[in-house]
Amino acid sequence: MLDLARFTAVSQLVRRVVDEVVMTRFRRLDAASVAEKAPGDLVTVADTLTEQRLTEELVRLLPGSTAVGEEAVARDPAVLAALGGPAPVWIIDPVDGTAGFVAGGTRFSTMVALSVAGRTVASWVYAPVSGTLATASAGPAGGAWLDGRPVTVPAGAGWPGLRVVNTDPRYHTPVDQLVVDRLAGLGATVVPCDGIGHSYLDLVTGRADALAVSWEKPWDHAAGLFLYERAGGCAGAADGTPYRVTGGNALPLLAAADRPTFDQLCGLFTAGAPETGGR
Repeated sequence: MLDLARFTAVSQLVRRVVDEVVMTRFRRLDAASVAEKAPGDLVTVADTLTEQRLTEELVRLLPGSTAVGEEAVARDPAVLAALGGPAPVWIIDPVDGTAGFVAGGTRFSTMVALSVAGRTVASWVYAPVSGTLATASAGPAGGAWLDGRPVTVPAGAGWPGLRVVNTDPRYHTPVDQLVVDRLAGLGATVVPCDGIGHSYLDLVTGRADALAVSWEKPWDHAAGLFLYERAGGCAGAADGTPYRVTGGNALPLLAAADRPTFDQLCGLFTAGAPETGGR
């Protein structure tokens, strides 16, 4: 689907657009540049312009493809239907962690994934403050890379003391309460998510050991889950099935460094879990 030249072109494109559009506005936003899509759900001119630029250039790079971006879906939820269609789809989160970006925090990122027939085949996670770019691709020559060097998920801390990323408490659902209660009983350390793109970078570099979160939006998870799996980790829905970009996943979404830990997490959350839901 993407040869090396196009894969590299996407990496360069993501860096260039984010550096030009997002970083030039970092800690320089005025009130007119920030709005609410819903109470507490912020969007900035950086979000909308970045998504517009990436959408235009990515679709041009891969003729016949289409795009599903977070801000486009906020304007028209029907855009999501493209994820179930035959065309390759670019899944775009232009600024993950917008609230932190507005506040001047550093844990925001941009994520792009390429999905074909509902399967993610490539991804990019860019943290522009540090300049870190994680990439991943499918196929025999595929893998995961951090700033161009192969990356492999380190062994997890094990129980007790497993560091598990969980949903920010401000957005907790009954699923998250289940996660917190059951992990606490095993002596795990729950790490609140303050930017899911950065959380996936934490997972692939060993700053966190596992993940259990209660929402499934494709722009938040398609790139990061694929990156983690290509780096050697295990990830998917709470019932052990692969993550579906089209939705309907059993929640929480889970990730762990090895299969036994992943299976143990699945076992924790499939018995007596509340109805799925969340952001």
